[in-house]
Amino acid sequence: MVIGTIEGHLAHYVAKQEISAKDIIGARKLNKILDAITELKTLQMNPIRDYLGRDYSFGEIKIGVAAHLAER
Repeated sequence: MVIGTIEGHLAHYVAKQEISAKDIIGARKLNKILDAITELKTLQMNPIRDYLGRDYSFGEIKIGVAAHLAER
């Protein structure tokens, strides 16, 4: 499997609240991603990545979006 596939599987389990996003990407990155989602009012990865910069991978953002959805 490639890293993107693994991140996709992890995001699935984060969304189901079976694993913690903090354990995968860390609290600091997760909070920044969740803040970006709130600020931008979007779940689309490209605008979030543009807002956060290249220090955040699409996989990390996908996991952050899954955590956001799990909170609903």
